[in-house]
Amino acid sequence: MPEEEEDNRPVTVSLLTKIFDARIPPMEAKFEAALDSRIPTLRNEMIERIEDTETRLLKEFRKWAVRIEAVGRVNETRSIGLDQRIAVIEERLNDLEDRP
Repeated sequence: MPEEEEDNRPVTVSLLTKIFDARIPPMEAKFEAALDSRIPTLRNEMIERIEDTETRLLKEFRKWAVRIEAVGRVNETRSIGLDQRIAVIEERLNDLEDRP
């Protein structure tokens, strides 16, 4: 078997440009095709995740709102009770002030 000779020619910019010009476009086209085929799937996955996140946020917000509404009702009831007590006290004070 004859030995292959080593290629000791210097590499030039022109030679590198030719090599890259021959190899890059097919790889670029292959990459673009693979990416284009994945975009619809990625888009659907992203939409699904966004919807899941929205659902979780709304559920948690609803839990918070229910608690806040309950506290508001309790406070409103307490407030009404205090208003009634104040009204009674004011009446008694007025009665005391009106006495000779």
